[in-house]
Parts: sequence; structure tokens; C-alpha cells
Amino acid sequence: MKIIITLILVFTRQSMAQHREHTAHKHGSAEMAIAFQEKSGEIDIEVPSESIFGFEYEAKKDSDKKRQQAALDNLEKNISKMVQFNAALKCVISKDVIEVKQIKGKNHSSVHAVFKVACEKSPLGTQLGLNIQENFPKIKDIDLALIIDDLQKSVQVTQSTKIELKK
Repeated sequence: MKIIITLILVFTRQSMAQHREHTAHKHGSAEMAIAFQEKSGEIDIEVPSESIFGFEYEAKKDSDKKRQQAALDNLEKNISKMVQFNAALKCVISKDVIEVKQIKGKNHSSVHAVFKVACEKSPLGTQLGLNIQENFPKIKDIDLALIIDDLQKSVQVTQSTKIELKK
């Protein structure tokens, strides 16, 4: 199951890269992929660090390290409020990885996060609520790719919204 979801996410990310209007590192833009096979899924997020904790250089000062850690903790703690599945599905979202990827030789970095999702029922046929901008207002748009069983959908999200998970 994990291999299938991982392959779906890799394919989704490649498709997003081929079709998106933005460059891979545009401040204020995020990429998100949500992939499910039946009741198990993953949420994969990639966003410039500046949009999450306000800077992209490597955190060396204690104040920068604290600011960075607080923002990453916010992402982990509030992911289920930012990505809301229908309550009847009884989905549990848990962190797999949250990392800051520093680009060597440049003052650029991005936050990459992967969350596992386990639901009692498939989210297919329901709605998904997204309101990431409430926690991270510097994120102005999200290129979202969804794959849930045989449903495939790409959406550009510019504000809090509900997305139909239907064909």
C-alpha cells in the first residue's frame, strides 16, 4: 500500500511540475499533493520557507531557530485544521516527515512535509476543506493535485475553500 501511494505522489508531483504556471520556488506559492488508495492516504506539501517562517537562510541564531521551530510545530499541530476531511470519515492525520531543505550555496530553502492519513471510509464522494492560509498568510496560492482511487483532479487554491472529491 505504501509503495502504491508513494508512486502516486511521485507521479502527481511530476505532473504538477509539467503543468504548473509557477516556478518551483516562488514565494507565496505552495505545491500540495493528496493521494489516497481506498482509506489510506498521504498529504505531501512543498513550500518556500519564507512563506512558512519568514526567511530562507539557514537558521543559526537562537531567535531564528525558535521562529523556525515554532512555525514547523504549527504546521504539524494544525494540519488537521488546514486540511479538513469530512468528520464522518474519522480520518487521523499523522506526521511522517517535516524537513527544511536548504539549497547549497544559496539563501533559499523550502519546507517539505509528508503526513499519513488513515480514515475509516474512503474520502471519495465527500468534500475536502482547505484553509492553510489562515495559519500561514504568506501562502497566496496552492497548486493542489488530488488522486483518490480513480479520481484525478488539479486545483489552484487562492483562499480557504471546499473541494468536491467527486468525478
